[in-house]
Amino acid sequence: MDKHPVSHTIRNIDPFYRDSFDIMIQHSQTLIVKWNFPAGILQRTEAVLFEDTQDMVKEISLLMTKGNEKFVYKAHTNLYKAELKFHPAAGDAEYRAEFRVYNSLNVCLKWAETPPVFMKENEVKQVKGFSRFEPCGNWSEQFSAYTSYPTEDKRL
Repeated sequence: MDKHPVSHTIRNIDPFYRDSFDIMIQHSQTLIVKWNFPAGILQRTEAVLFEDTQDMVKEISLLMTKGNEKFVYKAHTNLYKAELKFHPAAGDAEYRAEFRVYNSLNVCLKWAETPPVFMKENEVKQVKGFSRFEPCGNWSEQFSAYTSYPTEDKRL
């Protein structure tokens, strides 16, 4: 038997990687969104969207619900591991974040979404940088065609 025992710890980090996407309240007026996406998700995204992830648009959306109104703040990133600070953030509001990837055909894939967090009432009343959130309706209502075909039979 060897006189030098082998250490059972072969690395100082977890033996596997997982996606992480979190939102947290740091202070009474500061929100932090942190993310870490491993290489595996990049390969799967390329396979699904048929495009190199370097060429895709990566977007973080911070969604705020204050009373009956909804607002959104969007930020673009090329980083797969980072954090964003939002300061000042309005109080008496619920926040959640989404990380989405868009290819050149504007096909979207949502990588991650956080559970909502509630920020208590604070001194901040204005929502700077946020715009009113307008959810997309049914695509058939938004669809339009630019080709006009003459009809000979008016009964159509």
